[in-house]
Parts: sequence; C-alpha cells; structure tokens
Amino acid sequence: MDFEIYCDESGLEALNDSTQPQFFTIGGIWMPKDFRPHFKDRISQIKKSHGVNGEVKWNKVSPRYLDLYKDLILYFFETPQLRFRVIVVDAKTVN
Repeated sequence: MDFEIYCDESGLEALNDSTQPQFFTIGGIWMPKDFRPHFKDRISQIKKSHGVNGEVKWNKVSPRYLDLYKDLILYFFETPQLRFRVIVVDAKTVN
C-alpha cells in the first residue's frame, strides 16, 4: 500500500531565542494514498460549514473559530485511515 506523508514543524524560534517557548515540535500526518481525495473533500466540507476559506492555521485559534478546530480534531480522531505522530523537543537540550 502506498502512503502520503505531510510533515511540519512549530516553534523552531526556541532554538535561537530564549524568550520563546522552551519546546518545539516536528509532526506528521500520513494516510493511504487512495484516501487523499476523501480527506481533502471532508476537510473542505468542514471548513465550508464554518464559513472558512483558505489555509487553517493552528496559531490563529480564537473563540470565533473554536468549533471549526473542534470539528477538525474530531475528524482526525474518528478517521482510522489517518495517522499522526509528533516529536516534542526541549530546545535547551539541542546543541
């Protein structure tokens, strides 16, 4: 079976700026390649139901869009085809 993998990082500023949060993350989502059209369609449906267009940014969570983010998280946990892993790194331990 072929898979598609999407990776991203967050908080890398912590490596060079001690005023930033102490931790950074590297995470990824993977899914069967043939599931991608269903995934994209469902994400689009969720965004549309909340009146959102464009990219969803997790650092933009606000009370106005809280239900959107809850629905996205629920979709991920209820969808067995999706896998998620994250590594949390203490920036103080990185040389």
